[in-house]
Amino acid sequence: MGLLGCKKVPLPFEPRVSCASAAASASAAPALTPHAEARAATPTPSPSGEYVVMTVGGVAPTARGNAVLLVDAARKKAVPIFVGDTEALSIQLRLEKKRYSRPLTHDLLDTTLKQLGAKVEAVRVERVVDNVFHGSVILRQGDKSITLDARTSDAVAIALGNQVPIQVAKEVVEKAAMDLDDVHPAPASSGQGRNPISL
Repeated sequence: MGLLGCKKVPLPFEPRVSCASAAASASAAPALTPHAEARAATPTPSPSGEYVVMTVGGVAPTARGNAVLLVDAARKKAVPIFVGDTEALSIQLRLEKKRYSRPLTHDLLDTTLKQLGAKVEAVRVERVVDNVFHGSVILRQGDKSITLDARTSDAVAIALGNQVPIQVAKEVVEKAAMDLDDVHPAPASSGQGRNPISL
C-alpha cells in the first residue's frame, strides 16, 4: 500500500515503497502458497474509549530498518513502528495471504493456540516506554480471558493471522502518530524526521 501524494512533514521512512521490496523478497523465496485461512480483518469498535482500532497500511524497508504503518479507520492518523527483518517478512506474508510450505514462528503459535482451545480476540499496543512499544495479545480459552505480554511486531502478525482488531491506546496515538495527510517521503540519507520508536 503506497502513500503517494503526501506532503509537508518528513517521515523517517519511504512509504512510496511500502510493500515492493518486502514483497519481492517473499516472492523470491521457495514454496510460497496462498494462505487459505487468511482473510481481511474487519475493524470492530474497541471495548472502551481508551483504544483506537487501527489496521496495517503496509511494510516499508527503510534506511533505519523495516517499518510497519498502523492506520486508523478514518485514514487520518498513522503510527510507524520499526520491526526486525523476520517480523517484517511474517507480517508481509500475512498481508499478502501467503505462507511457506513449512510453518514459520507465528504460524506455529497460531496452530498451538488452536490445539489448546484458545482463540485470539484482539491485540493491543498498550504504551510506549523509552521509545519501545509494549503490546499484548488477548486470548479466550473457554470461560477464561488471558492477556499475554508481547512484542508489538508479534502482536501485529498474530492479529493479521487471526483476523482480529489491532487496538492502539489513545495515549500511544497521541504520542507516536502523525497526520497521514502530512506524511512526506524523506530521502533515505536525509536523517530527517522524528526518532524511530522501536520494538
